[in-house]
Amino acid sequence: MTDLEVITQTPAPRPARLVKRFAHRIDPLWGFVLYGILYFVVVANTVGVLPLAVLVNVYPHGEAAGWLPYAWLAWYLVVQVPVWWWFVAWKARRCAGAIALVRDGELVTASVSRPVGMGSSRMETIAFRGYELSPPIDFGDAQQCKVLFLAGARYVFVFAPDGSAMACGIHGDVPVGPLRTGSNTEPLPEARIVE
Repeated sequence: MTDLEVITQTPAPRPARLVKRFAHRIDPLWGFVLYGILYFVVVANTVGVLPLAVLVNVYPHGEAAGWLPYAWLAWYLVVQVPVWWWFVAWKARRCAGAIALVRDGELVTASVSRPVGMGSSRMETIAFRGYELSPPIDFGDAQQCKVLFLAGARYVFVFAPDGSAMACGIHGDVPVGPLRTGSNTEPLPEARIVE
């Protein structure tokens, strides 16, 4: 059963198992593990170790040798709670968009347009609900494709002709505006010099 068939046959709100299966394509678990390691090395250790460097410079000759390791360890453990809470909250916010898209998204039809002329991009463009995307999918001769869309979501799933789904970001794309009329060879209005 293809991804498109699964989404088509399951009405919204979709079950948690299906939501998890598709949402991990947008935000995979290995990505959060990688972010977590990087976050630990850069942020958590910097916040925890920086006071130690300050204390060592304040007490350079071992004047506080008895209490300094304990004070630093206490600081390190106390500061890790808010630092890691922030990371977990960020992960939850990031995953919430993908979960909402799969759970509540609607399947819309997008039109496929192809590049024209020499020197044009070989990427096909799809247009739907005021957005244009150029996903790296070969649509062949298809004039339309299906898109799983949720208003306000940062991602969509674009379905290829074989029924497989590809996650694409739409947060940076500009909504489609009205078409320009006229040609590019029309003269520009005359510039006025203001004195």
